[in-house]
Amino acid sequence: MPDPDETQKLSAEDLEKVIRRRRRHWVAVDIDGVIAQYNKWGGLDLIGDPIKGAKSFLSVLSDRWNVWIHSTRLSPRYHPDVAPLRLKEIISDYLAVNDLPYDDVWCSRGKPMAIAYVDDRGVSCRPQDHENPEVAFATALQQIEFLEDVKKLQKVTPPKPAEDIE
Repeated sequence: MPDPDETQKLSAEDLEKVIRRRRRHWVAVDIDGVIAQYNKWGGLDLIGDPIKGAKSFLSVLSDRWNVWIHSTRLSPRYHPDVAPLRLKEIISDYLAVNDLPYDDVWCSRGKPMAIAYVDDRGVSCRPQDHENPEVAFATALQQIEFLEDVKKLQKVTPPKPAEDIE
């Protein structure tokens, strides 16, 4: 999205596109495990390859909504010795190198204001919309237990093949 100074140089048609885009809702998308392969933490600037379909997914999102890219890797809480703009630059560079569409990278405290959050560790819980709220809570607990089991499985080291054992 052009910065405010650049809007003075746009044609009327392009300026209208910028204004329409600024009025759209935001969708927040996690990078690790959703956009990029993620197996385990390797460092701030070690981001996995894009997952097959991620670029087209982001393109479809970008056609309808503004897209925030977010990640706990961007949290100043976890990386107090790294400037927030450097954290944002790491993700922005990754997205640019891989030609992945987005509108902005969220690196502030808390979560971005969005109509939806796309996250590999997300659990939907909407008891206020459910006829029986206890069912919504029970379903959320089951989803959390599932995610915990997946995490445990990721930590298990597979046995070596027989030919590698001496």
